[in-house]
Amino acid sequence: MNNDINSYIAEARRKGMSDEGIRSVLLNLGYPPEDITAALGGTGGGPVGATPARPAPDLSPAMPAAATTVPNTVHPAVVNPAVPAGAVDEAYVSRWSWGGFGLVGIYFLGSRLYKTGFLYLLGMFVPFLNIWLWIKSGLRGRRIVWASGEWTDFAAYRKRQHVLDIIGIVLLCLSLASGFFAAFSVTAMLATPGLNDHGSGGIHYLDAGGTASNPVE
Repeated sequence: MNNDINSYIAEARRKGMSDEGIRSVLLNLGYPPEDITAALGGTGGGPVGATPARPAPDLSPAMPAAATTVPNTVHPAVVNPAVPAGAVDEAYVSRWSWGGFGLVGIYFLGSRLYKTGFLYLLGMFVPFLNIWLWIKSGLRGRRIVWASGEWTDFAAYRKRQHVLDIIGIVLLCLSLASGFFAAFSVTAMLATPGLNDHGSGGIHYLDAGGTASNPVE
């Protein structure tokens, strides 16, 4: 029997291919049917006829491709070991968090990360560190919360983030409005005539004609 056919049959059987599948592949490659039948009857037999030598066929087209596992996230921080792959909206988890930006430590407390929330609240009293925590909460807040494993229901997690985003936006708007109002009030006070004219004149008395007399210090 031709050694190339024997080698192919042995390798194909080792990989789990059926005899019918082996026969079909060999027939498509042009091997004589009688040689294939003899070879399938026992791959260890002697020569069969005078079949010209052919190169061993490539098994890769007949073998199924190995399955590839696709991770459920493009960023390591999004991985939640309690949730199966494909059940997470990666784009939503990686999105900017208005709740984190507007609430900072309170945002993490509202997301069940109590230790992180208290640490962020304390950090807000430290100069320069508070600015970094403020920005980080907006950029990575959702990923930090999801990666913590505290949430196993993505729908519930998403609903909580939506509520916190609304609260954060409202608080930011109120803060901006208060700042503008305070700045406007101070500017209007400084621009009012006469408010700065009483500091150095002492007390003025009016005479009978309504003219102010010399101030009394």
